[in-house]
Amino acid sequence: MHLTARRIDGGAPLREAKERRSVGLADLAGLTAELDPTGVGISFQLVACLATRSRWARETTSLRAAALIEDALGCTRGTLFEQVTVYAKNDPQPEWSAL
Repeated sequence: MHLTARRIDGGAPLREAKERRSVGLADLAGLTAELDPTGVGISFQLVACLATRSRWARETTSLRAAALIEDALGCTRGTLFEQVTVYAKNDPQPEWSAL
């Protein structure tokens, strides 16, 4: 089991935040690199996959990537992505009563 981040409402809040700040995909990727203590940031490709409406859109990403994107756009944590628990194939599954 591990925690991950899922984009909210198919990425609509992410696209709206990008438009409000007038930030393009490459610029957003650059902003995440500036905020990242390692200086790496999030790739242009990942930002594009999370922001698109296309069928190749990506619904989930790491908590780190979500936090960097939200910080780069000046959004409160949890505004663009929600934290979800993902169970791996061999992980013990929760009991029905826990759901």
